[in-house]
Amino acid sequence: MKKIAVMLPIAYRGGSLRAAKSMAKAIILAARQKNEAVQVVFSYVQDGSYDLHSDFNDLIEYGIVLRATVWQVLTRETLLATMPLLARTPKTLSHHSYCLPMDGANDFYDCDLWIIISDRLPAPLFPLRKYICVIYDYLQRYVPEIFGGIGGAGSIWELQEESYFPLVRNAECVLVTTPSTRADMVAYAGVSGAHITLIDMDFNPPEDVKTTLNDLNLPSNYFIWTTNTAAHKNHINAINALEKYYQDLSGKLELVVTGVNSEYLDVEREFDKNDPMLGVPQIKFTREKISASQSLRERIHILGNVSEKVYASVLRKSLFLWHPNKYDNGTFSVIEAAYFQNPSLSARYPAMEYIDQIFNLNLSFCDPYNTSNMAETLFAMEKNYIKVTLPEREILLQKSWQASAPALYDIISEFL
Repeated sequence: MKKIAVMLPIAYRGGSLRAAKSMAKAIILAARQKNEAVQVVFSYVQDGSYDLHSDFNDLIEYGIVLRATVWQVLTRETLLATMPLLARTPKTLSHHSYCLPMDGANDFYDCDLWIIISDRLPAPLFPLRKYICVIYDYLQRYVPEIFGGIGGAGSIWELQEESYFPLVRNAECVLVTTPSTRADMVAYAGVSGAHITLIDMDFNPPEDVKTTLNDLNLPSNYFIWTTNTAAHKNHINAINALEKYYQDLSGKLELVVTGVNSEYLDVEREFDKNDPMLGVPQIKFTREKISASQSLRERIHILGNVSEKVYASVLRKSLFLWHPNKYDNGTFSVIEAAYFQNPSLSARYPAMEYIDQIFNLNLSFCDPYNTSNMAETLFAMEKNYIKVTLPEREILLQKSWQASAPALYDIISEFL
């Protein structure tokens, strides 16, 4: 039996976690369809971020083995002393330290292939096994402030040269889901185009539940903004655009906000005054803006991080979805909205244009750097959302992770 490890080295939630889980399930599904004996192991960070049953129940149901993992950084000297005992070792050790995934048992040496979701390792990987990287975007190229700046010791540039770039350059293969990330991989990360494979962009269809939402006290006519506290989510421009929409254009729709840590935008909730999240520039600005504006306080309803079932119900009852990000690998939330026959207004950047093209979503677009344009397109969406033509649910299901599983497995199995 072949054994494949799907490894998530950061305690991601939201779309990143769903994508990693979908890949693990797609591998086991396709292997079973081909009657091939394959076991999948899912590695998650051992830091208490996850509840095994609520976060990974779908993996357990597929028979996927869960392993809590610590990414241990070891010095070059320690590894050189150990190398004679290892069957697969790199020819040279040019970095002063390396990291290894530790699970307290076999440390994944029992797996035939490692699939690492993202490049966010604390040091270059010591490759005990063949590995593939899955890279969704190089966001830091366009929004460097997400990693605290652009220069100096410990900066993103140092991290990239010492850890991120070596990881992808030494991989057997790098999987990407958009042409823009493929271009960044070559021009920015210095990976040979021959080692990059563009895989299908698929999505995990949301569960069509009809949860009673009376306790949430939602307005009758609202659009939804799914966000988190990261800088690329464009909070400052978004809240300024919302102020223009309500005060200058007399916008009538209310807004419901969801997402990981989005509760920090809620000025009605009490937080420890020393909570470092309150000092994050975009969060601080947004909270101050909402506090100072009666129209924003009255029209914006912040739910925070909710379960997937509650989110699906809130999304289904919304009029449209708003996605004002500066840049990323694109959001599947616009596909999920279309699944419920709700249109979306998105910031215009390459990944979102690609998603629009692949899924035929008929997205409306705005300029994420122009608050007047953002407000005006919101107002236009208020008037015209009902007229947007969307693909049928059956068409979207043809691009689900289940449908894409065989093609993905064919690519991965070449490296077993």
